[in-house]
Amino acid sequence: MRTLVIERLEGIYAICRDRDAKPRKNAKEQKFFAILLSELPESAAAGDTIRIDDEAGTLSLAKAELRSPNRRDDFPESGRRA
Repeated sequence: MRTLVIERLEGIYAICRDRDAKPRKNAKEQKFFAILLSELPESAAAGDTIRIDDEAGTLSLAKAELRSPNRRDDFPESGRRA
């Protein structure tokens, strides 16, 4: 099972990153996945988590947690702070 996070929506694709992948020093080496929006539930949005079960061939969606505007870990991978 793979767990992805929807980074952004671009046209007909959801651009996702592997949630469990170790951060890489060089951002150019970061691996992203493009999933057709038609393959996702209509309610899918940036920040949501997708679980992919390769054996069953299914995608399941977990909505993003609500974030407080004062949390300091909202953007840990980019270094931005709230």
